[in-house]
Amino acid sequence: MAIEFTFDPQTLLQAISDEAPCGTDPRLDTSPSAPFLRMKDARATARRKERAIDVDPDGASPADDWNEVAQAGFEILSQHGKDLEVTAWLIEALVRLDGFAGLATGMVVAQGLVRTWWDDIFPLPDEDGNEPRLGPFTALNGVSNDGTLIQPMRKVPLTVGTEPFGLWQYEQAIEISHITDTAKHDARLSSGGIKLEDFEAAVQATPVGFYHKVLTEIDAALKAVGDVSDAFAERVGVDAPPAGALRAVLNTTLDAVKVFAAGSRLRPISARPSRIRRSPTRWRKPSGAAACRWTSCCRNSSSTATPENTSTSRRDFAYRHTTMGPCEAKAQIKSVTPSPPSNRF
Repeated sequence: MAIEFTFDPQTLLQAISDEAPCGTDPRLDTSPSAPFLRMKDARATARRKERAIDVDPDGASPADDWNEVAQAGFEILSQHGKDLEVTAWLIEALVRLDGFAGLATGMVVAQGLVRTWWDDIFPLPDEDGNEPRLGPFTALNGVSNDGTLIQPMRKVPLTVGTEPFGLWQYEQAIEISHITDTAKHDARLSSGGIKLEDFEAAVQATPVGFYHKVLTEIDAALKAVGDVSDAFAERVGVDAPPAGALRAVLNTTLDAVKVFAAGSRLRPISARPSRIRRSPTRWRKPSGAAACRWTSCCRNSSSTATPENTSTSRRDFAYRHTTMGPCEAKAQIKSVTPSPPSNRF
């Protein structure tokens, strides 16, 4: 997120013109400078650089390319045509550029477009019905595999510093901390894994205000995803794109932040009273399901964390034993009966 890209979502919801409120299909412009082609090419370049960085961390940064994707998407939606595929690509870029705040902003745009311009929005239905419109948002969440937003959301920085850590590194650090075989433990660290102590040190070095901001942004993103889900359901009913994986990552991140940032004297400001106990003088650790849902963070970083996973309860107890005492940890783990997330976008 080296580049901050901000704008008012309402500017993308206004009619292109009185004669053609949704404008024209941006795919019809085939000139070399066409914004749709620029957006498509920049997205392909950015994704290629991201794959290269996974192999070589010193590879070229895709930040400028994602900024080009965002700029082209803004131009298309405000000047040329209302388009849901363009909107989905814009959301991909905004997550890279502005994290959970970018996700919330992009989803606000999507919800407004679906509710306001559905009848004429591009791409238009074809012989498969609304699949051209719904497919790009299904791709964000994924169906049998991770969607295009899942890993980028897990990489959103949850600490500050020269090398910020994200959710996937937090999960990885917990997993490594429970490896008892010394050779395997050291091999994971030498292959790029981090120690839980290093993650905790990064948390302690991160200002408390940063976590206040992250919690607010995640709550806004959850609301925006829910609003888009409702908007699609109003238009296509049960054919609405799935959103369970997006919600799972957001909720897992929210719960993880509340766990590891508690040591930074974080006072929860998220408007989620059912998950947080409040005291007039201090913050108490969440209990019951709220405290234990973080166990989804113990899963391998290559898989999508979901609240219904409870296979890590033994590791969960080991971690809680170090933070709250075995009796309380056992009692809390036994009380967990998590509900699966809604799978509708």
